[in-house]
Amino acid sequence: MKKMVFPRISGKVRTALFDNGLRVYVIPKNEAPTVTVQAWVATGSIHEDEFLGCGLSHFLEHMLFQGTKKFPGNAVSDTVTHLGGYLNAYTSKTHTVYYINLPAAHVAKGIEMVDDMVRNPLFPAEKFLSEKNVILRECAMYQDSPDSVLYERLVAEAYQLHPMRHPVIGYKEKIESVTREIMCAYHAKRYTPGRTFYVIAGDVDPDRITDLLNQRTCDWNMGSLAEPFLPQEPSVTAKRERIIHFNDPMTRVACAWQLPSSLHPDIPAIEVFSDIFGGSASSRLTTILKNEKELALDISSYLYSLNVSGLSGFGAACLEENRQKLTDETFRILGELTKNGPTKQEMERTIAQQTADCLRAMRTESGLAQIVGNAVLNGGGLEAADEYLSAMQNVTRDDLVRIGEQYFHPQKATLVHMLP
Repeated sequence: MKKMVFPRISGKVRTALFDNGLRVYVIPKNEAPTVTVQAWVATGSIHEDEFLGCGLSHFLEHMLFQGTKKFPGNAVSDTVTHLGGYLNAYTSKTHTVYYINLPAAHVAKGIEMVDDMVRNPLFPAEKFLSEKNVILRECAMYQDSPDSVLYERLVAEAYQLHPMRHPVIGYKEKIESVTREIMCAYHAKRYTPGRTFYVIAGDVDPDRITDLLNQRTCDWNMGSLAEPFLPQEPSVTAKRERIIHFNDPMTRVACAWQLPSSLHPDIPAIEVFSDIFGGSASSRLTTILKNEKELALDISSYLYSLNVSGLSGFGAACLEENRQKLTDETFRILGELTKNGPTKQEMERTIAQQTADCLRAMRTESGLAQIVGNAVLNGGGLEAADEYLSAMQNVTRDDLVRIGEQYFHPQKATLVHMLP
């Protein structure tokens, strides 16, 4: 395969570190008069300490949309709409991201709004109760979804000590116990400048953006520096297999393997292996289990790699009489891929697809900011944004054989069967 030369991102990024620990990454991109303003907070569901399982990080994300000191009520969302922008956020197990996409002429207002959301939420009492009910309804919807219940149980079986085992949204009983006082204290403890960094990409002047943020956040105190204890998850040494039941006529099977953290040099090869095995419409699982042998009515896969751990696996829906055949065939496919390695065509196709996806992301402000944010948070530093594509190109067939043996061994699998 011909080696490609890829654009370097790190050299285009203007970085700044303020005295209080806040970091800023500005990426000038002048093709269009637009900008994305993103605040990344290294706080997710695994950091909830004595309130683990309460879904505090997710609940807090909801509340930051309910008014701030400078923008009470719906003023932030109304202002963003008036400026022709888009506002959103998401919470994961390890971090929370708030972002506004808007015309570059209004970047100062975008920074002002995101800053006030992150630092100065009002937590209005009446909105606190209504948002709690919204989240409880969301939680109930998950419990009514067989796929959501299956995935939640799979993760809880794959991780038996680490807080990664708990769902981001939390548990009904624990969510109900959250008070406004608990949330205010959690926000004060976790939303600190040292855990926060800004990524701003678009048609902007880096010096102006850095000065704006420095002036706006210079009064933000360092706050708590303590981190909760995260127990080390023991390696899986024997296959874990569980059967659960759900009031649904369809049978489902889900499987997962623990992975090292996103900082591990094997991650690019793991991504290639996982994609060939089950990560795309042309993967072996989809081609054989669904299209050729028709054992799976539907099949999907996932892979995530975070700075604490990772997980790769798949889920399939089938008829009950095909469940054992599907399971046996899955491990036969896995064994064949591990023993013989992928074909040259499979490797070239997968690496080309993943490379193209990354290059497409670089063309947009949001995609570029996401790449930089993930490099800083999960890659160990900005340079990881430059190294990923080259590392992907350097993956060999022998690498994938080793990856299969080391990480995707059948005895390291966690299986959950959901029966009607």
